Amino acid sequence: MSKKKSKEQLIKHKDTTIKQWDSFLTSLIENVSDDDSGKADKLSYWLSDYKKYIDYETRFSPASLKRYKRGDVIKVNLGFNIGREFGGLHYAIVLDKNNSIYDHTLLVVPLTSVKPYKDLSHLRKDELLLDDEIFRLLDSNCRKIIEKARSLHNQYSEQIRFFQKEHSTNDSDYSLKLQKIRAMQQQTQQHIDLATKMMGELSKMKLGSIALIGQITTISKIRIYDPCTGHDVLSKVRVSSETLDKIDSCIIQNYIGK
Repeated sequence: MSKKKSKEQLIKHKDTTIKQWDSFLTSLIENVSDDDSGKADKLSYWLSDYKKYIDYETRFSPASLKRYKRGDVIKVNLGFNIGREFGGLHYAIVLDKNNSIYDHTLLVVPLTSVKPYKDLSHLRKDELLLDDEIFRLLDSNCRKIIEKARSLHNQYSEQIRFFQKEHSTNDSDYSLKLQKIRAMQQQTQQHIDLATKMMGELSKMKLGSIALIGQITTISKIRIYDPCTGHDVLSKVRVSSETLDKIDSCIIQNYIGK
């Protein structure tokens, strides 16, 4: 265990570290290499995110999030990692069988999109091709939300016409009925907003995904970007039992089986 430092020692340590970071990031930025300038950008983002996570950690409650189930697809910020460790903002599949809403962590397998140059006939033994299952799941959910928004809008329009024709401000139930109509309008707009976000996510999503079995990791739920509630973009996206069986089989073959 390290010896407890005095306040003066901590300040000196902090100042030295900040200077080292400033010098390192500046050197990366001034380098003509695109890789180095990109690394500087990612590191700066991660330092900013890491500070936010630390600030949020003291008041974070996992019970404020939805309950995550095995097979759920989530988007997580894996941060800036070292060497071949997987980092950045990526989709992942939840592996926990019985994760409590009060648990602070999740076991996940990260996903990466299929790149144009990727030779799918020569995947590594710890890579599992998932094809376009996640895209199809989200696309199906998006279509359902759009249809629900259309139905709610039609109901809302009908109620408005009926209300304007049959009621006056002197009716005893005028305020109550107006309140219900406004609630229907709000619900319609919520579905439209969610569908818009889903379409935005679909436009950025590649058709194929690869599960990186060798990068299975435990994450804090603070790292979860989406979904946080039951009404977010990925809230109802869950891979099939067949896909989970393939993941289990890959784990057994590479890390458990003889």
